[in-house]
Amino acid sequence: MLGKADTGTNTDGFLLDSFSKAISEVAKGKRVGFVTVTLPVSPIIAFDKQNYRSYVSKVTDENNRKALEKYDNNPYGSLISMARSAQSKGVVKGILLQQDGIDNYNEAWLKRVRRLYYDILADLSLDSTKVPLLIGEVGHAEYGGKYAAANETYGKMHGALQYSFVVSSANCPLADNKIYYSKEGFEGLGRKFAIKALQGIGFELPEVRRTTSITKQTIDRKTLKVGVQISDKGMLTATSNEPIVKISVQNAAGKNIKDITIAEPTKEYNLDLNAFPQEEITVIFHTTEGEQSFTINN
Repeated sequence: MLGKADTGTNTDGFLLDSFSKAISEVAKGKRVGFVTVTLPVSPIIAFDKQNYRSYVSKVTDENNRKALEKYDNNPYGSLISMARSAQSKGVVKGILLQQDGIDNYNEAWLKRVRRLYYDILADLSLDSTKVPLLIGEVGHAEYGGKYAAANETYGKMHGALQYSFVVSSANCPLADNKIYYSKEGFEGLGRKFAIKALQGIGFELPEVRRTTSITKQTIDRKTLKVGVQISDKGMLTATSNEPIVKISVQNAAGKNIKDITIAEPTKEYNLDLNAFPQEEITVIFHTTEGEQSFTINN
């Protein structure tokens, strides 16, 4: 795990403890281990194997300097070294990234995260189809999150990196500084990380996604039938008796998240729900004969 720690507490431990417990509840008999590198108040460039030296040389904050020294002023190198040691005893199943929001969240950030991910895969000889990158959101605006706007960039991550999945921090309260999560918030986020991780490695989680929990509404000019099935990995398969020409995804407030125009209308379409917020969403399937919507607890 790569991340940021609140140096005044052991809050990152709450996230990992919750993650481990949630994994153990489902993957019974499996041992879960972590390789962790945590830094306070650091941009993603601190983990950039090509450019970290320029960042380290300019650090003046005492807490950050001490944290960097713990990793011989090379956080990425320490991560790879510890991970290689761990590979002698187990198998790497995923990479977790949790930042606190203190960074420049733009296209350059997306590219840095993408490069970081592929650097880790190359140095550890890992397969991208088997080792996803899970990225936790920063604190939401509903809790006064100081850097909540960063989540807009987080939402673009799956488009920039196919094997990345964003973990929603909705309903995860923050500490008084409105940057880090509270104990309750980290525990909630840890469980959400676990759910995404389990889905990624093929465990069936019926309590997370069930087609029986979908609410359906149809607006049509003739009989329109759209059926959906959702796999435990979060892949929605829709089948329709009329060609689907467009798909719209909205949040609980009715705000449009994404429109997908289908160049060649089809009666069957696969939609990756991992690309959308882990909260209630509405998926609308448009055909030439009407539309049908499904409200899903994502």
